[in-house]
Amino acid sequence: MTATVLVISMVDAQTLTEHLIDLDTVTAVRHQGRYIALCGTEVLAASMTTEERDFCRDCIRCQVDRCT
Repeated sequence: MTATVLVISMVDAQTLTEHLIDLDTVTAVRHQGRYIALCGTEVLAASMTTEERDFCRDCIRCQVDRCT
């Protein structure tokens, strides 16, 4: 049986790329404003109103790999 990993999407303020971040990680470090995405990239949280320019394909691959 595969464990379910809950993720949220977050736009990186530096690159405007949308990344996926494990919800447990968000909860653990939410006061820092920087998060590690599924792909390993450090994400600086952008404003909630910032629209993404691109979506991280590595995050998508990591999520798919975890689910199979």
